[in-house]
Amino acid sequence: MAHSVAIQCLVVGDPAPGPVLAPVELTLTVEQISVRELIGRAVTEQIQALARQHQANTKVIQMALARHYLTAKDVEVQAEEGRIRLVRPPKRGPAPPLDTEQEIAKALDGFEKRVFRVVVDGVMLGSLDDRVALEQDAKVFFLRLMPLVGG
Repeated sequence: MAHSVAIQCLVVGDPAPGPVLAPVELTLTVEQISVRELIGRAVTEQIQALARQHQANTKVIQMALARHYLTAKDVEVQAEEGRIRLVRPPKRGPAPPLDTEQEIAKALDGFEKRVFRVVVDGVMLGSLDDRVALEQDAKVFFLRLMPLVGG
């Protein structure tokens, strides 16, 4: 039996406005799903939703994804420069085409490095291999905590 589950992405502590990831609906036909598969399916749906919303404006889509899934490597490099900020595509010229598999890999890396957390019905999941049963009314959040400026 198939059912839909809504996934919301929240960014807490980010003073810079920017494109956000709207809630997406996943249609599930399985009783349990791994965190890895949940993230992969959510990122795929987010890319499709952003493409519809922004009429395939790759730059805007990349900014929205980076805002939530900025990789640990990006954070490390920027920390050495003294400031952590969103990765922005070049202002001039077309942005490179989106690679869904690469965006999923970034999100999986971000989860493993604790850049964002997955919370299902108030329970924080800790491993990509964790399995979770998602009921029709499950509350699923991808929670990103942004570091405060100066600390």
